This record gives sequence, C-alpha cells and structure tokens, in this order.
Amino acid sequence: MKTKKNLLVTAADKNYINQAKQLFSSAYWNGGWKGDYMLLSHNIPEKDLDWFRNKGILIYRCKPITRKGWKLWSNAAMDRFYLFTPEFKKWEHIIYLDGDIIIRGNLERLTNLNGFWAAKDGQETLNNGIRNIKKFLKGGYDLKGKYFNSGVFAFSTDIINNGEIFKNLNKLWKKYKKECKFPDQTILNLYFQNKWKELSPIYNFCPVNYYYNDIINDDLNAIIMHFRIPKKPWENKKSHFYPEWKKYLDKAEGIDLSIIQKGRKVKPLPIMYNKIFQSKKIVRNNSLGKIGLFIKRYNPKIYYYLGGKN
Repeated sequence: MKTKKNLLVTAADKNYINQAKQLFSSAYWNGGWKGDYMLLSHNIPEKDLDWFRNKGILIYRCKPITRKGWKLWSNAAMDRFYLFTPEFKKWEHIIYLDGDIIIRGNLERLTNLNGFWAAKDGQETLNNGIRNIKKFLKGGYDLKGKYFNSGVFAFSTDIINNGEIFKNLNKLWKKYKKECKFPDQTILNLYFQNKWKELSPIYNFCPVNYYYNDIINDDLNAIIMHFRIPKKPWENKKSHFYPEWKKYLDKAEGIDLSIIQKGRKVKPLPIMYNKIFQSKKIVRNNSLGKIGLFIKRYNPKIYYYLGGKN
C-alpha cells in the first residue's frame, strides 16, 4: 500500500475499540480526510484488529512504555510517544486525536501547519498538571507557562529528526512520572514548553458542563468535539451527544477509503461560544455588555443562561 502524504492517528486498548471506530468514522464522513488512518494498538487481540485492517486502516503495535494504569486513563495513553520515532517521518504531517472525540468538520487546515501545534487545556498552566513544585523549578520549567491538552495535536514530521524527541520523552517520564497529575500530557508539556503553537478552540471544543438540550444544540458546532469528562457519550445514553456518537459508530461499517468524502464545513461562530464557555471570568450578572448582545442575537437561550435579562 502506497503511503499517503498525511496521517490521522488514535490510540486504543481492547476497551476502546468502538471509540476508535467512531473516531475514524466521523473523520471519514465529516473530516474529509484524504490521508492515511492509523490505530496505535495497545495489546488488542488480533481478531479485533481484523476490522481495521479490512477497512485499510494501518495498525501500529505498541510495546507498553509503562505497565501502570490510572483511574481515568489506560496505560495506552503513553503510546502516542511513538509518533515521534523516525519511522513516522514517511508522512509529512501527523494529526493525533483521542478516542473520546467526535469530528464534525474538515480537518484539512491541520495539514498545513509547521512545527508542533496543540489546543490549550482547561488546566491553563503547567503548575496545575504537576506535584512537587520545587522539583520542577529546579528543572528550569516555567510553572505559569501555557498548558496544552494532549488529546488533540498536530505536527510536521520535520521536527522528528533522528528520534531524539521519543528518547527525551521517555527520559522525562522516568524522571517525573511520580510528579505528574496527567501522565502523558504533562510529559509532552515539559518537552514542548515554549516550542508549541496554539490551535484554535474549534479544534478542541469541550462541552464539559453544557450537556443540556437548552444549551447545546446543532448550531453550537465545532470541528472537534472532545469529551474530557468522567461520563462519556457512550456511558450516558441520555446525553445530548449519545445519538450523534452512536450514529457515527454505526456508519463506521460504511467506510470505504477508496472514496474520499467531502469534508463538512463549520461556521466560525462557535469560536466565540467556546471562548465564552471556557472563560472563568464570566459571571452571571446583568453586565454582559456588547458580548451579551451578540449572544442574545444568535442564541437567546445561552444569553439567559449566563444571566442576561431583557
């Protein structure tokens, strides 16, 4: 099989197979993805990998970097480090997405970026992702530096060089693993501090507290919907997003990589919504000002939810 120019990747263990299928399905039907697809397989039985192979999705078997698991994360989370090994230089651009994502729009713009790009995390600064502050200060890290979410990132493979990134990520892991609140994410932030560039919020819209039908609706689009919450759509069938997630899981059977689908366009309006939702400065009062008038015009329900009045 001839290697394509770009690569879309997710990671999964045996408990996240359907999530990987849904991700690739929404990338296929909505993302307009023209490149290769790859699953970073973490101890997934061969019989379960056949579905991906039959669809033309590449399989990369990952040797566990750590044997430790966490309450909210599988140890498969560390497997994304392998993307920085020399064998991935055969592609020009790589996009990594977690399995708890629904892709709603075209991903093409992410293939035109140089360097390492990621979306800012809700934790905001490195300080919120670590323990033992003194140890990191000795390491020369800026604890107030911006902190990105490792569930969505894109990079040009010219940064890989001879695989030094992979080696250094593993060294950092061995040195700081007991001090990381968010294992792979904090390690990636340590390595890429002051090197990464920030993606638009529409590539990492996190509807954490907006699960109600009167707040989230189809007008609140984003290119990538990322469910960074304990209860994922597949765990809560009453979730506003469960029907959408199930739809693309079912449509995974229709993936035919010989036919490229037209990517779905997303309106730019959600950028403003996302900034409003993510901001900790918004309070429910009567002084929403001009931004309140903007919200009221496009979605009165959100306006009143935030405390606006007639």
